[in-house]
Amino acid sequence: MYRQLSRALFAPILATILISSCGLMDQLMKGKEIAENAVVEFHNRLNAQQCNEIYEQADNRFKQKHGKNDAINACKTIHKQFGQVKSSSLLGYNINSTPTETLATLKYTTEFSQVSVSEEFVFIIEGNQARVVEYSLIQ
Repeated sequence: MYRQLSRALFAPILATILISSCGLMDQLMKGKEIAENAVVEFHNRLNAQQCNEIYEQADNRFKQKHGKNDAINACKTIHKQFGQVKSSSLLGYNINSTPTETLATLKYTTEFSQVSVSEEFVFIIEGNQARVVEYSLIQ
């Protein structure tokens, strides 16, 4: 009887796991897409020298770590020294979702008009929006 009960429960439990896994994968892929769009927006704002807007739309963790003037000056320096963003290629990504937040980490090789660099972005995904938590450059 125990064996029959186990078999009877196995299929519904397996189906539930598979269905919930598909939903999670969809959510993670949506988070990746939202973060990739945020990188495009970040680069467009960097090209337009909209450094204040980049800062104002960043997550509070970014703002706590980087003072407004320092972040805006760093943004302006990147634009001045590296030039316009010409293209970027995704090298890798990681989506970390917990019950309280979803963080997306994306690594890019980006070609500016004067140099190519590696960039790393960390975004918090909330709904259909992504906000910068951390940004770093490696020449």
